[in-house]
Amino acid sequence: MYAELLPVMERQESLLATMIDLLKSLLPPAARPPEAKLMDGNDVQALLKISRNTLLRLRKRGELKPVLIGRRAYYLKSDIMNRFAK
Repeated sequence: MYAELLPVMERQESLLATMIDLLKSLLPPAARPPEAKLMDGNDVQALLKISRNTLLRLRKRGELKPVLIGRRAYYLKSDIMNRFAK
C-alpha cells in the first residue's frame, strides 16, 4: 500500500515546489523574504575570529541570541553581520 502512495506523494511534492518557486518569482524583490542562513558556533567563531569562551560570553550577555534546534545552538548570519558590522 505504501509503495503505491510513494509516487503520488513525490508528484505532489514536486508540484508544490514548482508552485512555491512560481509564487516567489511573482513577488517583487523587496517583498521577497530574505533567506535566513544559520551558522553553528564553530562557524561564528571562525567568522569573528573569537574563542569558544568569547562566544559563550557574548551569548550569556545576550549580545548573540541563538536559535535552538534540538540541543544545538545556531545563530542567524544576518544577526551576526548586523551586530558586528564595522
